[in-house]
Amino acid sequence: MNRKVIGIGLCIIFCLLLNAGRRLDFVDGFRDVEIVDISRQGIRIIHSSGTCTITKSKLSNDGCLLLQKELDQVEQLQRQYDDQQKSIADDHTLQVEQAIKNAESDDNLDRAYKTLIVAESKFPRATNRDLLKKEIEIKKNAVTATHSNRLSDAMTLYKQKKYGEAFEIYRTLAEQDNAEAQFYTGLLYDSGYNGRANYELAFQWYQKSADQGYAEAQDNLGDMYYNGLLGKNNIKEAIKWYQSAADQGLDESKIKLSKIYETGRGGPKDIKKAIELCSEVAEHGDSDAQIQVGELYKLSGDSTQAMAWFRKAAEQGNALAQYILGQEYESGTGGIKSCVEAAKWYRKAADQKFKGAFEKWIECNELTLQTEGNIKKWYISASNSEDPELKAVAIKKLKAMTLDNELKSLRVWTLGSSQARGIAEMIIGLYSAGTPVEQIIARPAIREYAEDNYLILEVILKLKSLETRNNIRQWNENSTQTQESKQKINTSEKLKTIELKSLRVWTLGSSQERNVAEMIIGLYSAGMSVDQIMARPGIREYARDNYLISELFLKLRSFEVSQK
Repeated sequence: MNRKVIGIGLCIIFCLLLNAGRRLDFVDGFRDVEIVDISRQGIRIIHSSGTCTITKSKLSNDGCLLLQKELDQVEQLQRQYDDQQKSIADDHTLQVEQAIKNAESDDNLDRAYKTLIVAESKFPRATNRDLLKKEIEIKKNAVTATHSNRLSDAMTLYKQKKYGEAFEIYRTLAEQDNAEAQFYTGLLYDSGYNGRANYELAFQWYQKSADQGYAEAQDNLGDMYYNGLLGKNNIKEAIKWYQSAADQGLDESKIKLSKIYETGRGGPKDIKKAIELCSEVAEHGDSDAQIQVGELYKLSGDSTQAMAWFRKAAEQGNALAQYILGQEYESGTGGIKSCVEAAKWYRKAADQKFKGAFEKWIECNELTLQTEGNIKKWYISASNSEDPELKAVAIKKLKAMTLDNELKSLRVWTLGSSQARGIAEMIIGLYSAGTPVEQIIARPAIREYAEDNYLILEVILKLKSLETRNNIRQWNENSTQTQESKQKINTSEKLKTIELKSLRVWTLGSSQERNVAEMIIGLYSAGMSVDQIMARPGIREYARDNYLISELFLKLRSFEVSQK
């Protein structure tokens, strides 16, 4: 066939050379005619007015007779061309027939499909192209179904964290130009499925998949350029690939582009463009995107729109949005200041265990209640709540309020020097932080100061008394005694309390003597014997010269004897 084509081509060239340059004075209105070219399209001439191509249909009978020889050559060239095209078409048809036969006999479905695709592009003149297209469609559907099943198997293995087995399937399909498999092959290289990340190979497979229009691959390719995983950051390339993925509707890429426009990295800041991109995602109901849109509007100075978007996210149950909405109402930066609304949203966030929300809810409730009396009533009510967290906080707050009230009455705040008040604050701070009184006293500086200062000693005695009471309360809560035995003990304790309250130390004693008495009773109630209590140096010396404390010891001794 090739020799035949070459021969036809040589004939055409010979004819052109033979007739070129022939001159005629007049042809159908054309003067001074010179023939410059003859082709199957017609006779190309130059005449007195310009150039043109003439055909048999344009000439008169006289003109046809005058140019008969040239017109015969035009017809001959057309026939030769037609013969050439028929020969090519016949050859292409045979080639396509062979390709179809080869594809049908090939056990490798992907290779068979490629054979047909190559034939379609390589033999465009085949007369059986319709048949070829049908075969291509059949093979394509079969390949797609096979790939879909294998991709499903690979994804199952991937989710089971069997990355090596998943990789083998993905890599095989990736080499067959499957865009999804190319993406996951890149992803496995990127994540270091075999213990070590290979960013170069990840990039190559992302690129192949991205070039086929796979949005997730385009997004990851953008990440690699943005983070400079193969060298320097290339923000322009990152934006290009993010935009390609965003144009296909990938929300992740829109969010990333929005962030780039917000920060101005890689170009000027464009808050309006950032809002536009992020809003597209937010409109789909993505609560995180709604928060980001709210932050962008806040950045632009539009607090009304910011609050509207925060509310949309909060009403969907997004704990962060609920916390932010609480902050906006608490501070009033959103245009409306309301502790009631702030408390409402903090509580919703707290119910989802959002860090810090519960404490903020408590603070807002305190601000709403305003007076200390109302706050205390609220905590007393909350201490009986079925909510364990609220109950624990309420009990802790009530203890703190009680401690604060009792400590405020001590004389160190009115009679003590600034140094004494500073020491007292330090001691109370340590106690509030959970340090036992014994450990506080063991500190050299505090022990030495307390030995010579009755005001500091009074603080320590008060804290010891509180500590003892707390220990007793804890013991009662953890006790496994039966209800009947508890009732007997409580009755006995009430009788003892009545007798102890009748002692003169409570009416005649100073505040320091009363504190010492409370500490002694606390130690006794905690299970210490009277002898052990009296053996303590500070107490023994104090009791030796104080008849009121001695009277207390005699009463406790009588209780101890009666129990034995």
